[in-house]
Amino acid sequence: MGFATKLARFAIPAALCAFPHTPALAQNATTGLPNGATSINETYDEWIVTCLNGPNGKACSLAQIQNDQKSGQRALAIQLQSSAETATGVLLLPFGLQLSEGVTMAIDEATPLEKGAFSTCLPQGCMVPLNFDAEKLAALKTGKLLQLAARPMGAAEDAKLQISLKGFNAALNRVQELSK
Repeated sequence: MGFATKLARFAIPAALCAFPHTPALAQNATTGLPNGATSINETYDEWIVTCLNGPNGKACSLAQIQNDQKSGQRALAIQLQSSAETATGVLLLPFGLQLSEGVTMAIDEATPLEKGAFSTCLPQGCMVPLNFDAEKLAALKTGKLLQLAARPMGAAEDAKLQISLKGFNAALNRVQELSK
């Protein structure tokens, strides 16, 4: 398949630097983080929750970063911010994909999502904006895998990728709690 699902655990800056132009990252809040902390970095199975206290308020997100087992290079990353009923964010995929084909997404091969379109490519990879409404978010909370399919340049078939949803619900709940 070419890409591994081994999760690489990075520090807060690595997770956030991968997404320098993520919309809605800064979420203004009137209260700080628990116990006066300036940052939080917590792991919920396959998901990392980060929350930073900055001059514009709190910025909280959940993310998963996967590396290729052979090369150690980042294979994909996903980062989401959440309100009470929706989540927005970005999917970061490697170079070498046929951008015009976009990315097909499904939850557990049963719940198809709309095809994601690439918005731009940066030195870290190519970005697909994500916007999950309440219905899709509910499916993600109960799902096991977010299945992805993207076409490599010159290939006849899509490359299949998987994002584990193990720990997603707990991580999402924590982000929502911290964002209040």
